[in-house]
Amino acid sequence: MNGKIKNLIAKKLANQCTPEDVSELGHWTSLSDGNLKKFKQFELAWKYSGKTVTNPESFNTDRAWKKMEQRIQRYENQENTFVPIRKLRARLIPVMMRVAAVLVIAVGAWFILQQETTPEIHTIAADAKLDEAVVLPDGTHIYLNQGSQLSYNDDFNKSSRSINFEGEAYFEIAANPEKPFVISTQNLGVKVLGTSFNLSSIKQDDFIELHLQSGKVLVYSLDEQGKMLEQLQLNPGEKATFSKASGVLKRDEIKNRNHLAWKTGVLEFHNTPLIEVLDELTKTYGLRFVAENNCSNFILTARFENESAESILQTLEFVFNLNISDQGDHILIQ
Repeated sequence: MNGKIKNLIAKKLANQCTPEDVSELGHWTSLSDGNLKKFKQFELAWKYSGKTVTNPESFNTDRAWKKMEQRIQRYENQENTFVPIRKLRARLIPVMMRVAAVLVIAVGAWFILQQETTPEIHTIAADAKLDEAVVLPDGTHIYLNQGSQLSYNDDFNKSSRSINFEGEAYFEIAANPEKPFVISTQNLGVKVLGTSFNLSSIKQDDFIELHLQSGKVLVYSLDEQGKMLEQLQLNPGEKATFSKASGVLKRDEIKNRNHLAWKTGVLEFHNTPLIEVLDELTKTYGLRFVAENNCSNFILTARFENESAESILQTLEFVFNLNISDQGDHILIQ
Protein backbone atom coordinates (compact mmCIF):
# COMPACT_ATOMS: atom_id res chain seq x y z
CA MET A 1 0.00 0.00 0.00
CA ASN A 2 1.56 3.30 -1.13
CA GLY A 3 1.50 6.61 0.67
CA LYS A 4 -1.16 8.08 -1.62
CA ILE A 5 -3.67 5.35 -0.78
CA LYS A 6 -2.93 5.73 2.93
CA ASN A 7 -3.61 9.46 2.64
CA LEU A 8 -6.87 8.85 0.77
CA ILE A 9 -8.06 6.44 3.47
CA ALA A 10 -7.17 8.92 6.20
CA LYS A 11 -9.06 11.70 4.37
CA LYS A 12 -12.04 9.42 3.83
CA LEU A 13 -12.23 8.52 7.53
CA ALA A 14 -11.98 12.22 8.38
CA ASN A 15 -14.71 13.15 5.85
CA GLN A 16 -12.23 15.35 3.93
CA CYS A 17 -12.37 13.56 0.56
CA THR A 18 -13.13 15.38 -2.67
CA PRO A 19 -15.34 13.61 -5.25
CA GLU A 20 -12.16 12.72 -7.15
CA ASP A 21 -10.65 11.24 -3.98
CA VAL A 22 -13.77 9.15 -3.37
CA SER A 23 -13.71 7.86 -6.93
CA GLU A 24 -10.00 6.93 -6.75
CA LEU A 25 -10.39 5.20 -3.37
CA GLY A 26 -13.47 3.32 -4.62
CA HIS A 27 -11.49 2.09 -7.61
CA TRP A 28 -8.67 0.86 -5.32
CA THR A 29 -11.03 -1.06 -3.01
CA SER A 30 -12.71 -2.69 -6.02
CA LEU A 31 -9.43 -4.09 -7.34
CA SER A 32 -9.32 -6.95 -4.82
CA ASP A 33 -11.03 -8.38 -1.75
CA GLY A 34 -7.75 -7.80 0.11
CA ASN A 35 -7.91 -4.05 -0.53
CA LEU A 36 -11.52 -3.87 0.63
CA LYS A 37 -10.69 -5.91 3.75
CA LYS A 38 -7.75 -3.63 4.52
CA PHE A 39 -10.00 -0.54 4.26
CA LYS A 40 -12.62 -2.14 6.55
CA GLN A 41 -9.90 -2.84 9.13
CA PHE A 42 -8.83 0.81 9.09
CA GLU A 43 -12.47 1.91 9.29
CA LEU A 44 -13.00 -0.27 12.37
CA ALA A 45 -9.78 1.02 13.99
CA TRP A 46 -10.91 4.59 13.31
CA LYS A 47 -14.35 3.93 14.84
CA TYR A 48 -12.76 3.01 18.17
CA SER A 49 -9.79 5.35 17.95
CA GLY A 50 -11.07 7.69 20.65
CA LYS A 51 -11.02 4.81 23.15
CA THR A 52 -7.84 3.04 22.11
CA VAL A 53 -5.21 5.76 21.78
CA THR A 54 -3.02 5.24 24.81
CA ASN A 55 0.44 6.07 23.45
CA PRO A 56 1.66 9.32 25.07
CA GLU A 57 3.60 10.01 21.88
CA SER A 58 0.44 9.82 19.78
CA PHE A 59 -1.76 12.75 18.82
CA ASN A 60 -3.81 14.21 21.67
CA THR A 61 -6.88 15.96 20.27
CA ASP A 62 -8.15 17.13 23.67
CA ARG A 63 -4.84 18.85 24.41
CA ALA A 64 -4.87 20.50 20.96
CA TRP A 65 -8.41 21.83 21.46
CA LYS A 66 -7.53 23.22 24.90
CA LYS A 67 -4.57 25.07 23.44
CA MET A 68 -6.83 26.54 20.77
CA GLU A 69 -9.38 27.65 23.41
CA GLN A 70 -6.60 29.24 25.47
CA ARG A 71 -5.45 31.17 22.42
CA ILE A 72 -8.98 32.47 21.83
CA GLN A 73 -9.24 33.44 25.49
CA ARG A 74 -6.00 35.40 25.30
CA TYR A 75 -7.30 37.37 22.35
CA GLU A 76 -10.61 38.01 24.14
CA ASN A 77 -8.77 39.30 27.24
CA GLN A 78 -6.65 41.80 25.35
CA GLU A 79 -7.76 45.31 26.37
CA ASN A 80 -6.28 47.27 23.42
CA THR A 81 -7.40 45.04 20.63
CA PHE A 82 -8.71 46.78 17.50
CA VAL A 83 -10.61 43.66 16.38
CA PRO A 84 -14.06 43.08 17.86
CA ILE A 85 -14.50 39.79 19.65
CA ARG A 86 -17.19 38.67 17.24
CA LYS A 87 -14.94 39.31 14.26
CA LEU A 88 -12.07 37.58 16.01
CA ARG A 89 -14.22 34.51 16.64
CA ALA A 90 -15.33 34.59 13.02
CA ARG A 91 -11.70 34.61 11.92
CA LEU A 92 -10.66 31.86 14.28
CA ILE A 93 -13.49 29.42 13.61
CA PRO A 94 -12.22 28.52 10.09
CA VAL A 95 -8.73 28.13 11.54
CA MET A 96 -10.05 25.82 14.23
CA MET A 97 -11.90 23.77 11.63
CA ARG A 98 -8.72 23.40 9.58
CA VAL A 99 -6.73 22.40 12.69
CA ALA A 100 -9.45 19.91 13.62
CA ALA A 101 -9.31 18.38 10.14
CA VAL A 102 -5.53 18.04 10.37
CA LEU A 103 -5.80 16.42 13.80
CA VAL A 104 -8.44 13.97 12.58
CA ILE A 105 -6.29 12.97 9.60
CA ALA A 106 -3.21 12.71 11.82
CA VAL A 107 -4.89 10.40 14.33
CA GLY A 108 -6.28 8.31 11.49
CA ALA A 109 -2.82 8.06 9.94
CA TRP A 110 -1.39 6.98 13.29
CA PHE A 111 -3.83 4.06 13.41
CA ILE A 112 -3.09 3.17 9.81
CA LEU A 113 0.63 3.05 10.59
CA GLN A 114 -0.07 0.93 13.67
CA GLN A 115 -1.99 -1.54 11.48
CA GLU A 116 0.75 -1.54 8.86
CA THR A 117 3.60 -2.12 11.33
CA THR A 118 2.01 -5.00 13.28
CA PRO A 119 4.44 -7.86 12.56
CA GLU A 120 3.06 -10.91 10.79
CA ILE A 121 3.70 -14.27 12.47
CA HIS A 122 5.06 -17.06 10.25
CA THR A 123 4.39 -20.61 11.48
CA ILE A 124 5.86 -23.78 10.00
CA ALA A 125 4.55 -27.15 11.19
CA ALA A 126 5.65 -30.65 10.17
CA ASP A 127 2.96 -33.35 10.15
CA ALA A 128 5.66 -35.76 8.96
CA LYS A 129 9.45 -35.64 9.13
CA LEU A 130 10.84 -33.09 6.69
CA ASP A 131 13.75 -34.38 4.62
CA GLU A 132 14.39 -30.90 3.24
CA ALA A 133 15.49 -28.14 5.59
CA VAL A 134 13.38 -25.13 6.46
CA VAL A 135 15.57 -22.14 5.54
CA LEU A 136 15.01 -18.98 7.58
CA PRO A 137 15.66 -15.46 6.22
CA ASP A 138 19.12 -15.36 7.86
CA GLY A 139 20.23 -18.57 6.11
CA THR A 140 19.69 -20.86 9.12
CA HIS A 141 18.72 -24.44 8.16
CA ILE A 142 16.28 -26.34 10.38
CA TYR A 143 15.32 -29.99 9.84
CA LEU A 144 11.97 -30.66 11.56
CA ASN A 145 10.98 -34.02 12.94
CA GLN A 146 7.38 -35.20 12.83
CA GLY A 147 4.96 -33.15 14.94
CA SER A 148 7.35 -30.18 15.31
CA GLN A 149 6.53 -26.51 14.88
CA LEU A 150 8.38 -23.20 14.79
CA SER A 151 7.24 -19.60 14.42
CA TYR A 152 8.87 -16.22 13.86
CA ASN A 153 7.67 -12.77 12.85
CA ASP A 154 8.54 -10.27 10.11
CA ASP A 155 11.12 -8.59 12.35
CA PHE A 156 13.30 -11.71 12.26
CA ASN A 157 16.90 -10.96 11.21
CA LYS A 158 16.32 -7.19 11.26
CA SER A 159 17.25 -6.19 14.79
CA SER A 160 17.30 -9.72 16.27
CA ARG A 161 16.87 -13.42 15.48
CA SER A 162 14.25 -15.05 17.72
CA ILE A 163 11.92 -17.99 17.17
CA ASN A 164 9.47 -20.07 19.20
CA PHE A 165 9.82 -23.83 18.89
CA GLU A 166 8.19 -27.08 20.00
CA GLY A 167 9.04 -30.64 19.01
CA GLU A 168 12.36 -32.00 17.76
CA ALA A 169 14.66 -30.53 15.13
CA TYR A 170 18.25 -30.36 14.00
CA PHE A 171 19.52 -26.79 13.74
CA GLU A 172 22.33 -25.43 11.58
CA ILE A 173 22.51 -21.82 12.73
CA ALA A 174 23.94 -19.23 10.34
CA ALA A 175 26.79 -17.39 12.06
CA ASN A 176 26.15 -13.76 12.99
CA PRO A 177 28.01 -12.48 16.10
CA GLU A 178 26.04 -9.22 15.97
CA LYS A 179 22.66 -10.98 16.22
CA PRO A 180 22.54 -14.03 18.51
CA PHE A 181 19.98 -16.65 17.54
CA VAL A 182 17.48 -17.16 20.38
CA ILE A 183 15.09 -20.13 20.68
CA SER A 184 12.23 -20.09 23.19
CA THR A 185 10.74 -23.49 23.99
CA GLN A 186 8.52 -24.14 27.01
CA ASN A 187 10.56 -23.17 30.11
CA LEU A 188 13.90 -23.21 28.33
CA GLY A 189 15.86 -20.77 26.19
CA VAL A 190 18.80 -21.35 23.85
CA LYS A 191 21.16 -18.60 22.69
CA VAL A 192 23.67 -19.23 19.90
CA LEU A 193 25.85 -17.31 17.45
CA GLY A 194 26.49 -20.01 14.86
CA THR A 195 26.48 -23.74 15.50
CA SER A 196 24.69 -27.07 14.92
CA PHE A 197 22.72 -29.08 17.44
CA ASN A 198 19.69 -31.30 17.98
CA LEU A 199 16.93 -29.95 20.20
CA SER A 200 14.16 -32.18 21.54
CA SER A 201 11.39 -30.27 23.31
CA ILE A 202 8.34 -32.50 22.96
CA LYS A 203 5.36 -31.35 25.02
CA GLN A 204 4.47 -34.75 26.49
CA ASP A 205 8.06 -35.72 27.36
CA ASP A 206 9.45 -35.29 30.88
CA PHE A 207 12.74 -33.79 29.68
CA ILE A 208 14.00 -31.26 27.16
CA GLU A 209 17.36 -32.24 25.64
CA LEU A 210 19.91 -30.41 23.50
CA HIS A 211 22.82 -32.33 21.92
CA LEU A 212 25.57 -30.04 20.64
CA GLN A 213 27.42 -31.06 17.48
CA SER A 214 29.58 -28.00 16.81
CA GLY A 215 30.19 -24.48 18.09
CA LYS A 216 28.94 -23.27 21.47
CA VAL A 217 25.50 -22.59 22.87
CA LEU A 218 24.10 -21.02 26.01
CA VAL A 219 21.17 -22.96 27.46
CA TYR A 220 19.10 -21.38 30.24
CA SER A 221 15.98 -22.22 32.21
CA LEU A 222 13.16 -19.70 32.72
CA ASP A 223 10.45 -19.19 35.31
CA GLU A 224 6.81 -18.55 34.44
CA GLN A 225 7.51 -14.81 34.04
CA GLY A 226 10.38 -15.45 31.62
CA LYS A 227 13.11 -14.62 34.15
CA MET A 228 16.37 -16.56 33.75
CA LEU A 229 16.99 -19.05 36.56
CA GLU A 230 20.20 -20.94 35.69
CA GLN A 231 22.37 -21.33 32.61
CA LEU A 232 24.93 -23.65 31.04
CA GLN A 233 27.41 -23.09 28.23
CA LEU A 234 27.90 -26.26 26.19
CA ASN A 235 30.88 -27.39 24.13
CA PRO A 236 30.75 -29.89 21.23
CA GLY A 237 30.08 -33.43 22.43
CA GLU A 238 28.02 -32.24 25.42
CA LYS A 239 24.30 -32.25 26.03
CA ALA A 240 21.97 -30.29 28.29
CA THR A 241 18.99 -31.94 29.95
CA PHE A 242 16.18 -29.98 31.59
CA SER A 243 13.73 -31.74 33.91
CA LYS A 244 10.24 -30.28 33.65
CA ALA A 245 9.28 -31.79 37.01
CA SER A 246 12.23 -30.54 39.10
CA GLY A 247 13.30 -27.56 36.99
CA VAL A 248 16.91 -28.80 37.15
CA LEU A 249 19.21 -28.10 34.20
CA LYS A 250 22.30 -30.31 33.91
CA ARG A 251 25.22 -31.01 31.58
CA ASP A 252 26.42 -34.46 30.43
CA GLU A 253 28.79 -35.95 27.90
CA ILE A 254 27.08 -37.36 24.81
CA LYS A 255 27.56 -41.12 24.93
CA ASN A 256 24.57 -42.27 22.90
CA ARG A 257 24.75 -41.01 19.30
CA ASN A 258 21.29 -42.26 18.37
CA HIS A 259 19.66 -38.90 19.14
CA LEU A 260 20.06 -38.08 15.42
CA ALA A 261 18.64 -41.37 14.15
CA TRP A 262 15.34 -39.70 13.20
CA LYS A 263 17.35 -37.50 10.77
CA THR A 264 20.23 -39.74 9.64
CA GLY A 265 18.40 -43.08 9.65
CA VAL A 266 21.35 -44.68 11.49
CA LEU A 267 20.98 -46.59 14.76
CA GLU A 268 24.06 -48.02 16.50
CA PHE A 269 24.19 -50.23 19.58
CA HIS A 270 27.29 -51.48 21.43
CA ASN A 271 26.65 -53.98 24.21
CA THR A 272 23.30 -52.30 24.78
CA PRO A 273 20.58 -53.95 26.89
CA LEU A 274 17.53 -54.77 24.80
CA ILE A 275 15.31 -52.63 27.05
CA GLU A 276 17.39 -49.59 26.02
CA VAL A 277 17.23 -50.66 22.37
CA LEU A 278 13.44 -50.63 22.62
CA ASP A 279 13.57 -47.12 24.14
CA GLU A 280 15.53 -45.90 21.11
CA LEU A 281 13.06 -47.53 18.73
CA THR A 282 10.25 -45.80 20.60
CA LYS A 283 11.92 -42.40 20.14
CA THR A 284 12.87 -42.99 16.51
CA TYR A 285 9.76 -44.71 15.17
CA GLY A 286 7.11 -43.74 17.71
CA LEU A 287 6.43 -47.35 18.72
CA ARG A 288 5.01 -48.60 22.02
CA PHE A 289 6.31 -51.89 23.42
CA VAL A 290 4.90 -54.31 25.97
CA ALA A 291 7.43 -56.97 27.01
CA GLU A 292 6.51 -60.19 28.81
CA ASN A 293 10.17 -61.21 29.06
CA ASN A 294 12.96 -59.51 31.04
CA CYS A 295 14.59 -57.71 28.12
CA SER A 296 17.49 -56.49 30.28
CA ASN A 297 19.05 -59.93 30.02
CA PHE A 298 19.55 -59.53 26.26
CA ILE A 299 22.53 -57.50 24.97
CA LEU A 300 22.75 -56.17 21.42
CA THR A 301 25.66 -54.97 19.28
CA ALA A 302 24.44 -53.94 15.83
CA ARG A 303 24.18 -51.11 13.31
CA PHE A 304 21.02 -50.36 11.35
CA GLU A 305 21.10 -47.91 8.48
CA ASN A 306 17.89 -46.63 6.85
CA GLU A 307 16.00 -49.75 7.84
CA SER A 308 12.30 -49.89 8.58
CA ALA A 309 10.99 -50.60 12.06
CA GLU A 310 9.60 -53.93 10.80
CA SER A 311 13.02 -54.98 9.51
CA ILE A 312 14.73 -54.15 12.81
CA LEU A 313 12.08 -56.03 14.81
CA GLN A 314 12.52 -59.09 12.60
CA THR A 315 16.27 -58.97 13.32
CA LEU A 316 15.65 -58.78 17.09
CA GLU A 317 13.16 -61.63 16.85
CA PHE A 318 15.72 -63.82 15.09
CA VAL A 319 18.78 -62.88 17.21
CA PHE A 320 17.10 -63.35 20.60
CA ASN A 321 14.61 -66.07 19.61
CA LEU A 322 11.64 -63.88 20.53
CA ASN A 323 8.06 -63.72 19.34
CA ILE A 324 7.32 -60.09 18.38
CA SER A 325 3.80 -59.25 17.18
CA ASP A 326 1.88 -56.11 16.30
CA GLN A 327 -1.18 -55.72 18.55
CA GLY A 328 -2.46 -52.57 16.93
CA ASP A 329 -1.84 -50.05 19.70
CA HIS A 330 1.40 -51.69 20.86
CA ILE A 331 4.13 -54.20 19.96
CA LEU A 332 4.06 -57.35 22.11
CA ILE A 333 7.37 -59.07 22.91
CA GLN A 334 7.20 -62.69 24.18
